[in-house]
Amino acid sequence: VVSAATAPEAGAPSSNTAPANRIAHVLRSGLDSLYLSAKGQISATTENKLDDLKARAQDVSESVQTTAQLPLGKHLFCVLDRGRRKFAYVIEDNWFSIGIGKRGNTALPMAHAQISSEALTGSGALHCADALRSVLGQLGALNGPLTVSRADLFADFITSADLASNIPTAWISRSRKRARYDEGERFTGLAFGMGGMISARLYDKTFEILRSDKTYLRDLWREAGWDGISQVWRIEFQVKRKALPPELTFNVEVFLESLPMVWTYLLNEWLRLSVPNAGDDSRERWATHPLWQVLALIHPNSEAMNVRAPLCRVPSDKTLFTNGMGALSSFMAREGITDWSHGLGEFMRQAERFHAHGTADDGEQLAAYLKRKTLAKGRRFNTMRTGHEE
Repeated sequence: VVSAATAPEAGAPSSNTAPANRIAHVLRSGLDSLYLSAKGQISATTENKLDDLKARAQDVSESVQTTAQLPLGKHLFCVLDRGRRKFAYVIEDNWFSIGIGKRGNTALPMAHAQISSEALTGSGALHCADALRSVLGQLGALNGPLTVSRADLFADFITSADLASNIPTAWISRSRKRARYDEGERFTGLAFGMGGMISARLYDKTFEILRSDKTYLRDLWREAGWDGISQVWRIEFQVKRKALPPELTFNVEVFLESLPMVWTYLLNEWLRLSVPNAGDDSRERWATHPLWQVLALIHPNSEAMNVRAPLCRVPSDKTLFTNGMGALSSFMAREGITDWSHGLGEFMRQAERFHAHGTADDGEQLAAYLKRKTLAKGRRFNTMRTGHEE
């Protein structure tokens, strides 16, 4: 368990302008995700509205489903058709995923929210917490500060160390549970203590973002000295409430001020990469690896970075204009067409004919079909009001 007594004082923060031949060049550090709880009670008006919107989300008609939205200030939340764990309602946008409890359920907090990585990166943890407090205040009466139920701390770095070759005994952890991951012949990472109160992952972040839309990370890395080619690793810890001293979880602002202390404990006490010494049977006495010495001195940064964090969850240009061309290219291949303008025109002509003849499952005309699908995705992406007004 993290405590002020066991966590040594953190040293000076590592530099983002370190020379490339250092054992480690730290690019970024901070919070990848933050889970907060709020005590209080939603209003009767809010509960009635959420009951109605949840029922709309569950309707068999997609046209009705698209109206399951809840505008709160600048946020346009998608209301889900189901609850989460013991929370009756869930609302989501690109910043927050919020579980909301029923009125009168004193066993649960009023709300439990996850703040997204993109929001934390772009706007900073304090601003996000303030924005969440404002959103929740529109649902009902809050009773006390936002409290921390889980935090994911991370650091992205480049290293000259060969992480794949470290023998298992070099890793000294409070958890005996661990796993290694490879993709073909490529070593992609390690995991420690998964499912516990504290867990850690060390993984190839450059490889991981090939499968995600987190392309904004590349720009942030470049600003910190990344050459655009080098492999970037991430060390990430998931810390749950029970692993933290109560005084750190009672108030999110106090927790954020204590991030360096928590990080120092994790890198010095919970997980450490050592230099094996065959002449010493006590692994606890083995020297700390130079890479780990650098990482342990990081002061995690929870402040805003120079990146826009939109409130809506929009697909990337790559998703739309590369993956999204699958239907068109399949059609052109079927028809033996290679000219894209001819193919696009013919695709639209046949699509309109298909819908006009009622051969589509729903029997809609093409324009009506596209409008319905656009509204459904507008709800899911948090980009447009779908016409339902109180």
